[in-house]
Amino acid sequence: MNKVNMEYQKEYEEAVKQAAAAECLIYDVEKIFFTEAHTTVGMWLAVKWNFPRNLVEVIAYHHAPHMSKLAVKETAIIHLSDILVRARGIGFAGDHFLPPVHPAAFEILDLSDDDIRDVLVRIEETYQISGDMVI
Repeated sequence: MNKVNMEYQKEYEEAVKQAAAAECLIYDVEKIFFTEAHTTVGMWLAVKWNFPRNLVEVIAYHHAPHMSKLAVKETAIIHLSDILVRARGIGFAGDHFLPPVHPAAFEILDLSDDDIRDVLVRIEETYQISGDMVI
């Protein structure tokens, strides 16, 4: 368990329960319990640590790829990747709901349904080869 969960474990567990009860994403509940969501906190840390601006933007907008200006394609890739691994059940994001892929991500990445199926097959093959992946 990471340090944030250990320091704020009670609040985090309550946020997870509330997200489940409200049938919403943990991202939305984080703002209630912690004032800001993980995207904003990640952005603040990336700025503090002098990450390149395009990486800061990917971190800040990975749930809203349409807002990206400097790293449009990279943000769309991370947005879609986040949803695909959630769909496969890899890792735990704090809720059991699958957010929709923002339409801008499909446009930016120019992906077809067949492309998505191919990616999902490759994820499955990698998962089977390596066993329980830790992400």
